[in-house]
This record gives sequence, C-alpha cells and structure tokens, in this order.
Amino acid sequence: MNFKILTDSSAEIFLKEASSLLYTNEAEYSLMLGLCTSMLSFEGTIHLFRISNDGRTTAAAIQTPPHNLIVTQASEKELELLANHIFDSGLDLPGVVGPTVSASIFADKWSKMTGKNQKLGMVQKIYEAHNILLPKVKGHLRPALSGDKPLIAKWLYEFSSESLPEKDKFELPFANEWADKAIQAKTAFLWLNGETPVSVAHTGRPTQNGISIRAVYTPPEYRQNGYASAVVGSLSLLMLKNGYKFCTLYTDLSNSTSNSIYQKIGYSEVADSRHFIFS
Repeated sequence: MNFKILTDSSAEIFLKEASSLLYTNEAEYSLMLGLCTSMLSFEGTIHLFRISNDGRTTAAAIQTPPHNLIVTQASEKELELLANHIFDSGLDLPGVVGPTVSASIFADKWSKMTGKNQKLGMVQKIYEAHNILLPKVKGHLRPALSGDKPLIAKWLYEFSSESLPEKDKFELPFANEWADKAIQAKTAFLWLNGETPVSVAHTGRPTQNGISIRAVYTPPEYRQNGYASAVVGSLSLLMLKNGYKFCTLYTDLSNSTSNSIYQKIGYSEVADSRHFIFS
C-alpha cells in the first residue's frame, strides 16, 4: 500500500478530509472529533496528521500541545510512518491515547525511537447511550450558577487528583478557570438533594450527532447513594431531549463501580482505549 502522511493546516481542513473515517465510528472517535470541532471556534495550537492511501484517509492523529497524542485505529505500518514523521518534526509527546492496539503499537515505537520509558497510565472503556433508564434517586438536576463556582472548581480539582494519571492532573488555578468557563457556557450541572449539591457532571466535545458527559464527581461523603447515576442519567437525558442522538463517556476500567452503574442506566460498550505516558 502507498501510504502518505499529510499535515493539515487547520481543523476545518482536517475535519473535511477525515470526516469519512471519523464519522464511521463517531462515538469511538468523539474525543478527536470534539477537540477538532472546538478548534473551529477557539484559537490555539493543534497538530493534525492524516495518513492517506490513494487519496483516501485511512488513519489520523491529533495533538494539542502540551497534551497527549490521540490516534485512531491504524495498522503497524501506518503507526510507524506516523511516529517517524512526528519524531522528525521535533515534537514532544507526553503520552498517547487511542484504541488499545493502536496506542500500544505507537507507544512501543515511540519509546524505541526516543529512548523514553513508557508507562500504562490508564485503561479506559468508551460507552454510548441512545436511551436512558433514569434511576430512582432523591434529588434533582440543575445547571451550575455563578455562586457555585468555588464548589465546581474544588470538585474539578478533587476529580483530577483522584481520577487522572499523574501527568494529566491539574492545579486549582486551572480548575478555577475551567469552572468559570463551564458556568458561562452552561456545561456544568449539579445533582442536588434538597438544596445541597452532592454530585457534578459536565458536558463537552459535541460532534455532529453526539456529546460527551465528563468530569463526573461525587465527594466521598455523598457516595453510595446513587448520585453519580442520577446526575449522569438526568444530564444524558437532557442532552438527548435537546437534540443529540447519543451521549458518550469514558470510564476507568479499574473502577468497577462506574462501569457497572452507567450500563444500568442505558450506556453500552463501544471500544477500549489505552493511555500511555512517556518519561
């Protein structure tokens, strides 16, 4: 096969050229699609790579520095071509995220090429839901308000500290910035028991047909009450009622609780994803 690697100059071009590949598995590639779609409206640096065979895009990868490289499913030959191109470009990669086989192959090649160590940061499962079975949990959903900013920021910071690999954890100033933007954009939602906030979830990375539910967090003192199921279920249902055809979410496979509760409210498995860290 005559593979060629192409570097696109804008997210608009990338999405146009790679859409036939990415939208074939929209839920699986929702992370890449959502990040590229967001770059259509916001300024920022993004590296966009496509692998082409006879004019047809067969694999793709993106990186928004200083974050991880994100890859699609790809053959070993394609991933070797990609690794060589990125290495020759002088780009630094803190890690790689993608389908289990692709991420594993790329991590091996990058490690050998650069001499860096690779470490498995997280094994994840991607889920999607087209219908929701709401759990019977006391409380109600409401959008986060300006007065909720300190709480949203605190919970984002705690979510990061508890759930993300070491290199991906963020500090409180970043959590404050995220909380402020989320409240303004109306993407943060709280589950309240009476008037007390007990859990939070965020929406993000919309694609043509779907939207992601992310940064789900319940403080330890409120766990074992079904609040995570309630906030995710109610928020997912709201998004479906607002016109999205499906919702997606990532879970840490080491957390058997989250993988179980989301399936009970209507989420089904799409694919496995691995995150490797380079050091």
